[in-house]
Amino acid sequence: MKGKGRGRRGGRGRGKGKGKGRGRRRKPRKGLLNVLPDEAARQLGHANLMYATGRFKEAINLLMQVIKVFPNSAEPYHTLGLLHEALGNGRKALDFYMIAAHLTAKDVTLWKRLAALSTEIGFFRQAVYCLSKAIAHDAKDADARWDRAVLYAELGEQAKAIRQFQMVRLSAVFGADICGVV
Repeated sequence: MKGKGRGRRGGRGRGKGKGKGRGRRRKPRKGLLNVLPDEAARQLGHANLMYATGRFKEAINLLMQVIKVFPNSAEPYHTLGLLHEALGNGRKALDFYMIAAHLTAKDVTLWKRLAALSTEIGFFRQAVYCLSKAIAHDAKDADARWDRAVLYAELGEQAKAIRQFQMVRLSAVFGADICGVV
């Protein structure tokens, strides 16, 4: 007979093995890992200067070099998004912005900007995804919920649209704190 409070296999119920510290591993803190070394920061600054002076192709090449060495840094991807947007390559700009947003996941403003760009291009599902990311990091953002509700309605997902409109109404009546509860 198995002991009380144990799973089917008779283990403790959590983690892979017995003992302390063998459960789920924590992800490293992103803020500490994405600090660029001095040389890369100088290259990034030089690329920004090239962008400001209109030397877009040179800036793109330099940023691609930085990305080859530091692929987990969001700054070069964001600058590439700015460059491609200035060049009129909206789709390519959106791709680089998406990478930057995933590397700095808590940037609500960037997620909302990506939703607007995705909507302009006609990528409504991607816009919903971006707004969902923004709402996940700021549940009190009624504007993001409203925009997501409108997109759901345009996509024909009426039940989801109604639910989002109700959340906006509840936040207006009871205050923004209700969004995290419901």
